[in-house]
Amino acid sequence: LIRSHVQGTNFSFSRVDGMNVTEIDFKEGSSEKSLFIGIGGVSEVYGDLGFQKTLKDRAYIDTLKARMREEFLGPQLPGWLNDWLNRSERRRWARRHLMLPTLRWMIALFGGFATLAPWLGATLGVLAWLVITQQNLLAHDNAQDFSSHIMARHSLLGFAVGFFIAFGFLGGWLGRKVGFKIWQLFDYGNSWGRVLLFGLLMVLLFGFGYEVASPTHTSIAATDASQRFLLYPWYVSAMGFATLGIADLVEPVTGWGMLLILGNVLSGWLTLGLLISVMGDAFKQR
Repeated sequence: LIRSHVQGTNFSFSRVDGMNVTEIDFKEGSSEKSLFIGIGGVSEVYGDLGFQKTLKDRAYIDTLKARMREEFLGPQLPGWLNDWLNRSERRRWARRHLMLPTLRWMIALFGGFATLAPWLGATLGVLAWLVITQQNLLAHDNAQDFSSHIMARHSLLGFAVGFFIAFGFLGGWLGRKVGFKIWQLFDYGNSWGRVLLFGLLMVLLFGFGYEVASPTHTSIAATDASQRFLLYPWYVSAMGFATLGIADLVEPVTGWGMLLILGNVLSGWLTLGLLISVMGDAFKQR
């Protein structure tokens, strides 16, 4: 394969033992269009080690795609029902185009409810409700007034059920599909540039959140000079994103402010972890 052009080449279930892949014409981003599932002998390839790494990575990714597709197509109708449906052409059409797709999508959408994920979501929903309403809890001495106030604005049942349903969907095949698509947006962990762009968007988003939330939900501890600086909320967001400590820069006034600051810091941990992982892998390859 010396100096070969392999864009779009199907390598599925092929053997590449001992192949010389020197000066292969390929691009990392577009190579995902090729099929690499079941490829063998990758460790015996020599020449362009970058292409060797691509073969390994894409074979793994294509294997995950195939497993997800098999998992989606796996559910079948009971044998007795299949026998009855196969007795006529109209029933076979209904089985293939209506009943099987409906069954598979029902399992894909609701299969996560058979796991612990929705119960974890309900727990987080209760915790989020407590964080949001803790200011009201401290401000009301009369339990009946507080109860009616909370039920009017922040229903505990609504939070618990909402998180239960959301985590139920994400705990099954649908959640894995969404996670795979997010992973794909970052070029399967190979693009540090996309991670940096994601981090920049997070800083801009939370900076806008501080601008809107202050002073109702957050209190930005700024001097007179800094208050005249229009980008000060985004400075606070960047400091929180970098997890350098923002206790002296902003304080929560309500539970929503707490969630905003917590989200700012956690997004920084997540993004910096992704960036270190991607750059560490790139450095190791060099």
